[in-house]
Amino acid sequence: MLIFCLAGWFQTAAADEDGGAGIIARLQAGPFKSIREIPPVDGFQRAFEILLPQPLDHSTPNSPTFHQRIILQHFDDSRPVVFVTEGYQINEHRADELSVIFQANQIRVEHRFFGESVPDSLDWQYLTVRQAAGDHHRIRAVFREIYPQNEWVSTGISKGGQTALFYRRYYPDDVHATVAYVSPIPKAVEDPRLDEFLETVGSDSCRRKINAFQQAVLKQKDAMLPLLEKWAVENNETFSIGLEAALEYSVLEYPFSFWQWGRGNCNFIPRENDDIEMIFNELRKVSGFSLYSDSGIRRYEPSFYQMMTELGYYGFIHDHLSQYLTAVPNPSNLIFAPQNSNPVYRPETMHDISRWLEQEGHRILYVYGELDTWTGAAVNPAEQVTALKMVKKGGHHRTRIRSFGREDQDKMISTVRDWLYSGRDSQSGFNRKFLLFNSLFMIAAVVITFILVMMKMKRNSSR
Repeated sequence: MLIFCLAGWFQTAAADEDGGAGIIARLQAGPFKSIREIPPVDGFQRAFEILLPQPLDHSTPNSPTFHQRIILQHFDDSRPVVFVTEGYQINEHRADELSVIFQANQIRVEHRFFGESVPDSLDWQYLTVRQAAGDHHRIRAVFREIYPQNEWVSTGISKGGQTALFYRRYYPDDVHATVAYVSPIPKAVEDPRLDEFLETVGSDSCRRKINAFQQAVLKQKDAMLPLLEKWAVENNETFSIGLEAALEYSVLEYPFSFWQWGRGNCNFIPRENDDIEMIFNELRKVSGFSLYSDSGIRRYEPSFYQMMTELGYYGFIHDHLSQYLTAVPNPSNLIFAPQNSNPVYRPETMHDISRWLEQEGHRILYVYGELDTWTGAAVNPAEQVTALKMVKKGGHHRTRIRSFGREDQDKMISTVRDWLYSGRDSQSGFNRKFLLFNSLFMIAAVVITFILVMMKMKRNSSR
């Protein structure tokens, strides 16, 4: 047993020296549909695109399946695993911030019903928070065989961060820690807290300029529509909802995006008498139009289904625009949900998750930007909870750990490091089992070694 154990240790230690052959062997032993090696990025040793068969319904035996897309970036057998839960499709291969900080292996998972991770039949009832959490729990179980003794941290950005938080709610012991970037927890289809945020963020003067800009665009709608039509042709986009509706939704979106992304500047918001193309380009830069195009609606309709049934979202402040809205006099994001899906909002899902995060969500780092509109629906963990919430002054939706000053960065990194390497307390069931097993294994190894040594000494003395 001791010889076998030592052989295993030497094999693990040598895996990186032989170019990562060990990770390939372990992957090939897994329950994957396919494994395709791809070029690694940002210093990783090997990379793989993997398809894993997943039950469409985790609560039903023999459920129909779909193939979930996973990108593994392998660095070293002994390093932690960063578990990136995407909220949408996987758009690019890159190193997550945490993977760089902790020199970690990285598993990036495409969300069910997005990108290539789509079942043959889009039965929307299976696109739920709990089913997605079941996907990640199963992936964690599968990869526990591939990285059996590693520390795990789950993470995601925006909707991906929400996904990481939902996963922790239903499977709190699956990972050692979670880092959620700019991840809101709305509590209604149109959460009034986000309206309150928009009505107080920034200065009174800036908010008045934003309102005036919205009115300026709609007052000159006849001049704007030809510019939008030209943009559509140049970008190969079509608008089945109509150009006028697309323009009005973009105008309604302007305040939210202005603060979310920080693409605008209060000192340079165009006025009504400015050049018409300058006004149009400001709207294009801040709000954009792609979301309201046919391709944009197709791309994001799964997320709008989620928002209209469980996740919640925001509405549009439009009292100051009512007289100018002709295509969408009663604006609602419900129009962007899949047709014939008949979404019905279930508030209990997010209320339960919010309560759990605030009262029981241990070992979670929340990273927010002060001016990001989504911060209006931020999580506020209770004092007794082992969690850390950091808000970057002047920050927007691209706020990351690296956005903060050195002292705050050190605080966040050291906190997560402590959770990973020192926080193996009563909150982590699988760590306790692993440590107990490891301790018993080591005791047995020492005893067997002692017996073997004594037997050898006895044979030598009898000669």
